[in-house]
Amino acid sequence: MSEIRLALLLGVLSPLAYPALAAERTVYVPTVRITRPAASPIGGVREGWSFRLASHFMVFNFSPEQKSVRLITWYDPSGGVHQEHPAGTGFDISPGKAGLMNAGLCPDSGSGCVSIAELRVDDGVAVRNTLERSYLVGEGCFPVPSAGELSQGRIPLPVFEGLHPAGTIAACGDVMPFNAGGAQICSNVKDQKYVRRLNLTLFNGGKEPATFVVKGYRSVFDPPTVVFTSTYGLGPETVTQVNSFYAPPIPIDCDPQEENLWFTITADQPFLAYISTVFDDPGPGVNPYQIYPALTK
Repeated sequence: MSEIRLALLLGVLSPLAYPALAAERTVYVPTVRITRPAASPIGGVREGWSFRLASHFMVFNFSPEQKSVRLITWYDPSGGVHQEHPAGTGFDISPGKAGLMNAGLCPDSGSGCVSIAELRVDDGVAVRNTLERSYLVGEGCFPVPSAGELSQGRIPLPVFEGLHPAGTIAACGDVMPFNAGGAQICSNVKDQKYVRRLNLTLFNGGKEPATFVVKGYRSVFDPPTVVFTSTYGLGPETVTQVNSFYAPPIPIDCDPQEENLWFTITADQPFLAYISTVFDDPGPGVNPYQIYPALTK
């Protein structure tokens, strides 16, 4: 047998003798856990009520084989790694099963916690990350006979399939800074109590300090107008959340949609970012939270 024919035969047999290893991917997810005192939603002053914002990283194995999810690193605002969740923490998932790596990734201190978890997920596993708002009910609080948790629903949190390279321009929008609800929102100043608070979360995924440049645009203007520019410094492998980083001016006689904003974010280290908006005192039936991940495509 010639050397060429032997090489071709080995090329055919090698994949059969040595099957390919299961593919996997790395994802980065925000982890959030904040607890605050709250008034009773049923009215009046009642002791024992608080509300919690908590992230939930959920996975589902839709493949016919067992898969796994593993924590690689958990990045906190000081650049450290939470010792209760060492690298390798995770679980295997049977076909058709779901799993939850809950907000325990983020310890709930008095000031709350916003961090980033890096996880390794096998292909064939669907992933979802959400933010849940719940009322924590004190013992004996009417109408709940015992202590418990009343969920008010969840909204999606970003699942990033890798870091943005240094120098990349990422965009997020369109960010809604005002309450939707008709033309009266722009008619007078008193209605602007419903301005949303804008928070900016930045993650430096690099090994060196990073400088972030953030710009906000009124893109409906002709020409588009930059209404906000700011620079932030962040240590290596560190997360920060800048609360109330931008307060939009009160519009007069405007279309609320014209006040929606786009933001661009760039950094000189690999990075992730997202913007969240919050109603501190939302009206009935209004979603108090919105999340805008900074994406490159």
